[in-house]
Amino acid sequence: ARRREIAIRMAMGASRSRIARLLLVESALLTIVGTVVGLALARLGTGLLSHNLPGNVAPLADLIPLRATGGILGFTIAVSAICTILFGTLPALRAARTDARESLSREQSARPRKTRWPSDRILVVVQVGLALALLSTTGLMTATLRNLERGASAFSDSRLLFVDIDTRSTAYQKTGIQPLRADIVSRVRSVPDVRAVALAYTTPVFGRARALEQFTIVGRESTPGDLTETDVNFATPEFFAATSLPILLGRVPAELEHDAVTVSESFAKRFFPRRDALGAELVILGRPRAARIVGVVADARYLELREPARPIVYLPLTAWFRESLGAANLVVRTAGDPRNAALSVRDAIMRVAPGIRLRRVQTAEQALAEALPRERLAASLALLFGILALLLAGVGLYGVVSYDVTRRSKEIGIRTALGATAGDAVMLVLRDAATMCAIGLMLGVLPAIALGRAFAAQLYGIEPMDPRVVVGAMAVLAIAALVASLGPGIRAARVDPLVAIRTD
Repeated sequence: ARRREIAIRMAMGASRSRIARLLLVESALLTIVGTVVGLALARLGTGLLSHNLPGNVAPLADLIPLRATGGILGFTIAVSAICTILFGTLPALRAARTDARESLSREQSARPRKTRWPSDRILVVVQVGLALALLSTTGLMTATLRNLERGASAFSDSRLLFVDIDTRSTAYQKTGIQPLRADIVSRVRSVPDVRAVALAYTTPVFGRARALEQFTIVGRESTPGDLTETDVNFATPEFFAATSLPILLGRVPAELEHDAVTVSESFAKRFFPRRDALGAELVILGRPRAARIVGVVADARYLELREPARPIVYLPLTAWFRESLGAANLVVRTAGDPRNAALSVRDAIMRVAPGIRLRRVQTAEQALAEALPRERLAASLALLFGILALLLAGVGLYGVVSYDVTRRSKEIGIRTALGATAGDAVMLVLRDAATMCAIGLMLGVLPAIALGRAFAAQLYGIEPMDPRVVVGAMAVLAIAALVASLGPGIRAARVDPLVAIRTD
């Protein structure tokens, strides 16, 4: 675009090396400004990232520098210098080879293109392809996080509050929670906005490690000592209503029902694949009597959110817990935002048992965020890089299309003078942008698939080559390309034929 300017400089005595140095310095100035702006954005971005990290990912945060250290600054400056050399030297050398006599004797705007696809268009195509790969990865990571959250959806309700109560190392250590249970539940239930309250040994996502019990099935042939192991949880009858865990068959045992239990759907399918589990009897090791299955509830994942739901037996807490219960989880369902009731719930518990330890008071959403720190961080970073790639592709496409409109202003003016409409001018610009975007998308499919396979071990519930993700990323890039080229297209439609034809 500056051939004539460079030709005049050379005609006035500037050497080719001096022209190259001039353009290289201009590129370096742009790089320095970009680097400073980039570091400022990085500081803002890492501040937001560290602010939004869950509290239980301190080890992760130690591995990821969240401030600009000397090494990071040095790396950034080195990358900026390399970019200046690579992308500033080549145009500078090309400009230094300008033929001054030819450039001064011919109109710049009338110069024919040497190639149909110059380097600027090739770079935009590459940008679009890389953006597709990054956006596809963003989709895979986001889908993984969504699938894991759905797996714990029964316990990610926005109206649930969890309280971890611990009597150990307190005045209540000998007797535990059992003597306080009824008063705590009653006092918390009286808190305004509270709709349901339950107590359990552990809860999915929020709770502690699971408990295990060995059992046999009455009437099923087995050899002596042939015991089967299953997960168990001790809970009050309100547990299922408070957590909205669906009861699929039967009912929930009463609080003091010593001979009844509820099992999960996976337990019923695994141990009773050919008949209904209701009415079957289990003999749990160490218990004086058999327990009859009176209900089947939906599955729930506890600590291993990436694994299939494990079979579990729910036992009435008051009737079945054999020893003093030192710690338990209180589940509170509220009518509105549980954070508004958290302080009142805490005060209600402390009024019943002053000095008792409340280790955690969290909403279900907060508990779920802490249960998936790596997945949430990976999805956030992938989203960040995907947005940056989308912006870079959009900026690159806008720059090329905008310059193309400027370079072809005389051609557009002539087309308009010969009868072309404003819509024809817009379509001319959009067609070129669509061509570059389409080629970039086609070339970016393979890198997108390769990047998806590289992250296959981190995915859950979605395939690395899920076509919905790739097509969605393509649609987002296509919309970005349309937005980026619409402005230059409108400018092309407003070209005045008389002014364009007279312009040198």
